[in-house]
Amino acid sequence: MKRIILLLSIFIAVIAFASCSKKSGSVPSTKSDSDFRIGIVTGTVSQSEDDLRGAEALISEYGDSKKGGMITHVTYPDNFMEEAETTIAVIAGLADDPKIKAIIVNQAVPGTTEAFRQVKEKRKDVICIAGESHEDIPEISKTADLVANNDFVSRGYLIIRTAHELGCDTFVHISFPRHMSYETMSRRVAIMRAACDEFNMRFVLETAPDPTSDVGVAGAQQYILEKVPSWISQYGKKAAFFCTNDAHTEPLLKQLLNYGGYFIEADLPSPLMGYPG
Repeated sequence: MKRIILLLSIFIAVIAFASCSKKSGSVPSTKSDSDFRIGIVTGTVSQSEDDLRGAEALISEYGDSKKGGMITHVTYPDNFMEEAETTIAVIAGLADDPKIKAIIVNQAVPGTTEAFRQVKEKRKDVICIAGESHEDIPEISKTADLVANNDFVSRGYLIIRTAHELGCDTFVHISFPRHMSYETMSRRVAIMRAACDEFNMRFVLETAPDPTSDVGVAGAQQYILEKVPSWISQYGKKAAFFCTNDAHTEPLLKQLLNYGGYFIEADLPSPLMGYPG
């Protein structure tokens, strides 16, 4: 839900900016041909349902550009790490439409920085906005007009504090090397570890398959389903579990319900993140 709110907030800001540059100063009607369009780039439902549902909500409110509305929505590949060129082409290709005045990428997966660079080479007038950047913020900020991320510093501490207040004695952090290479996530892990020391909790790092690797989403989810029982046996039912990947969340929740253990909140908390399944 927070990501949908973030996407809507950014979108409203873009509309306000773009409408100020129009001679009439009015926002176009949802149902009639828009004077400008906004490109929205998200993952698919298998990787990031929240982001895609947010885009659908914007299309419902402001109309699909194919039907005279304001929104042009495209998705990047599920395996974006292996299909970087496709990801870049999908994002940069939006600038080929002369009516596109802004491009919002959420989540801003690897390749977004290069895509924005190509957009700016073609169209300096296009506003480029990155939500939840997977690339280092100082780097993507060189090409993006705005980068919006969650407060990963505060959440690193608050998640642990909440687990402590609920009586947890262990915190299990589940991730994989690609995510741990991100500055934001590695810094959050450092904060979580320090917070566990403060509250006399055990901090554990567990590794799970990357859904963008050869095993895919199904393989990564199956791994979580199979490993949770042994993790509960090893760390106990007073352990709190946290995963950095959206695809891991649903099987983790399912198994914690079956075997015990705590789940404080998702990497990017939302009622759509793992709970519907």
